[in-house]
Amino acid sequence: MCGILGMVSKNPFRLEEGLKRLKRLEYRGYDSVGFVTDNGIKLKKAGDIDSLFSCLSKEYLEKEINTFIGHTRWATHGKVNDINAHPHTDCEENIYVVHNGTIENYKELKEYLIKKGHIFKSETDSEIFAHWIEDELKEGKDIKDIIKSIFENFKGTYAVLVYIKNKNKIIAIKNKSPLVIGIKDNRIYIASDVYAFLDDTQSIIVLDDYEWVEIENGN
Repeated sequence: MCGILGMVSKNPFRLEEGLKRLKRLEYRGYDSVGFVTDNGIKLKKAGDIDSLFSCLSKEYLEKEINTFIGHTRWATHGKVNDINAHPHTDCEENIYVVHNGTIENYKELKEYLIKKGHIFKSETDSEIFAHWIEDELKEGKDIKDIIKSIFENFKGTYAVLVYIKNKNKIIAIKNKSPLVIGIKDNRIYIASDVYAFLDDTQSIIVLDDYEWVEIENGN
């Protein structure tokens, strides 16, 4: 079990807020933590969120951002180390992925992608999402068809947040792992548990299995 959180806001917010909200999900996993933002800030490491806070300066935490995805990990596939912490990326580091769940056929999918030239950095099943999406985009497929191919080919449980850097877009995909959306004014949250944003939302949407959401430019 892991915790995932996405935040998109038309009004800038501090990195510190994203991390504090992510900490609310630490009960779902606390052996590793990581995040990426729209202005290029990214970090992942083994350890809990407090250990991450301790190595970040006040100036760093006060940096303003508009997009954030973060992850707290409870290891299933792969050792507890910095490399296996989320987010995971594609070969070009344009696609960032955080994932809660387990992909049962990940070895088969990984072998398929390696044969197509993809280079994996981690031991996790989660990294497969980043390379799969990268591969499908290069083939000219649109997001709707890519999501359909994931639902058809990935066996297991997954709640996934995908950040596509060059489009500043977040995609949320849900199948048998919890994923909830919160909306307030010019801000959108997506998380494993409503507790991450319950104090700052006007409406809540609980995603069903095989549903997905695309967020671009705060919409």
